[in-house]
Amino acid sequence: MTSVIRADHTHWACPLPLQGWPGIKCDQGNEMSTDHCKNCKQKRAVKAKALNRNGDKIGKLAEITAGGEELWDYD
Repeated sequence: MTSVIRADHTHWACPLPLQGWPGIKCDQGNEMSTDHCKNCKQKRAVKAKALNRNGDKIGKLAEITAGGEELWDYD
C-alpha cells in the first residue's frame, strides 16, 4: 500500500451504494482531482476502484487513516 498516487492513476470509481437502490453500487467514474463523487455526492471511500485514463482498474483504495491519508493498493 502507498499514499503516493501513480502517474497513470487519473480516475476513481465510487464504491458506495446508491441511496434508494438497495444492493446497487454507484460505480461512477471521477477524476482524482475531486474527492467527492459527481453522481452520489459522497466522499471517496475505502474500496473505491483506482482507474487509469482508459477506465481500466489498476487498484483500489485499501485504507483511509485516522488522519485522513488515503492508502492505495495497486495491482
